[in-house]
Amino acid sequence: MFPLGTLLASSLAGLARNITNPLPSSCDYNTSEVVFINQKALNVLPYYFTRDYLSQLWGTETNSTTLNAELASIGQASFIAFDARFLDIIGPNPTLERLFTLPEGTHEAPNYLPEQNKVFVSNFNYTYEYLVDLNVEPPTIENLTTTPNLQSVNGGFIYQGKLIVGTDGYRNDTPPGLYIYDPATNTSEVLLNNFRGLKFSTPDDLVVDNAGQVWFVDAPFSYISDVYDNPPELAPSVYRYNITSGALVVVDQSIMWPNGIAFSPDNKTLYITDTPLGPTNTTVEHAIFAFDVINSRTLSNKRTLYVPDTYFADGLKVSETGNLYTACASTVDVISPEGELLGKINVPGHIINNLVFLPNGTIILTGVGGIWRVRIAEQGIVHY
Repeated sequence: MFPLGTLLASSLAGLARNITNPLPSSCDYNTSEVVFINQKALNVLPYYFTRDYLSQLWGTETNSTTLNAELASIGQASFIAFDARFLDIIGPNPTLERLFTLPEGTHEAPNYLPEQNKVFVSNFNYTYEYLVDLNVEPPTIENLTTTPNLQSVNGGFIYQGKLIVGTDGYRNDTPPGLYIYDPATNTSEVLLNNFRGLKFSTPDDLVVDNAGQVWFVDAPFSYISDVYDNPPELAPSVYRYNITSGALVVVDQSIMWPNGIAFSPDNKTLYITDTPLGPTNTTVEHAIFAFDVINSRTLSNKRTLYVPDTYFADGLKVSETGNLYTACASTVDVISPEGELLGKINVPGHIINNLVFLPNGTIILTGVGGIWRVRIAEQGIVHY
């Protein structure tokens, strides 16, 4: 019988050489662009190991130089499967390309404008936005200044040809709230800027349900990041707003930093990301939570669906089959409706803030310093 220590050492050495699975021979993938993680091998790493909370799995450092080199190689791939289903999602010819390098930092609220075949992208903490023109190839980009200005847009949702956006009260010029932008006239108007006389903190992201109600999140992101000087007057909350009647209802206050928000395809489940702000919050609860939606009015049965290993999840979208796509630092994590990590779309060295689905399996990613385009097999829900 071999001593236990010898067996463990042998096992660990073997695991260090098998962090990836072979790719199926039926797909002619570029092995530097697509990799398939062996999750069972990953479950035991040679000790001592460490990683930074934003660095992703491939930022892990161990005492094995061979494994460290393999992890570094994985980190350069564009599509990283954790489950074989991810290979069906990306299909045989996935692509990732950087469309634009932009001088500013965060870029948020990407929304497809179908009548113009353009993508609205916010220029966070500025008073102008961007429009990506998809009518030409390669796409072009132009500055957009609305009348009046939309200031520091955080999230948005296209509804009946107009874009409903949430803003964060940039430099106190306008209060945080919801605004409507009409692409046909390039005009904007305020839709909602208070809760019965109390100022919102940061209406960060929003979604419109099948009944035409706006569900949005509000937390003091802009105050904490010194964008808006007004101290919070309201607790972090999830709201439901009836555009027709003007009724505004708080539906949840159990999430401390509500951020991204999205519905399942049947509108029976609402997903919300919890994004604690700041590097000292690495052990604070951070997750995607799921709620049952009761009669398009209330929420129940809150449960943890997914905990990202990068400490935070930001923007959130859902595919036609119900898979979740969420921006998690340098990746977009793709998650099953049961909360299983299927794979990651990886943009090495960059922070992705949000994404939007376009027709024909196209996804636009927005983040710090740029805009990217992804083409895969799975079709996301496109809003019109």
